[in-house]
Amino acid sequence: DKADRTYTAALADLDGDGQSNLKEWIAGTDPLDRNDAFRLTILQATSQIEVAFMALRAEGPGYEGVTRSYSLQSSTNLAPGLWPGLPGFTNLAGNNQTVRYQAPVSVTNRPLFYRGAVRLE
Repeated sequence: DKADRTYTAALADLDGDGQSNLKEWIAGTDPLDRNDAFRLTILQATSQIEVAFMALRAEGPGYEGVTRSYSLQSSTNLAPGLWPGLPGFTNLAGNNQTVRYQAPVSVTNRPLFYRGAVRLE
């Protein structure tokens, strides 16, 4: 029936970029363009790291009255579970801006991983 087809289409990945059509709709990316995806850019200099991403406004058909918000999270391991938001980088409203987080490189030699979260409200 129609509900099953809609659910199946939401889970499909038409462009083969690893993101479902539903995740692409939430992120505001094109589900038919494998090069259009929500991504973090991470650059490391000798003493500083920068994590950046594009925060898109929720606009166009289907986004009426909706806000797209972003959070940048970090963890010392890739296991599911505790990924706290970085202070000052949670619940950021998308307004077609580049968001940049900068921090000194850790002197503890412990790895630090970053991920971004996108949601519609």
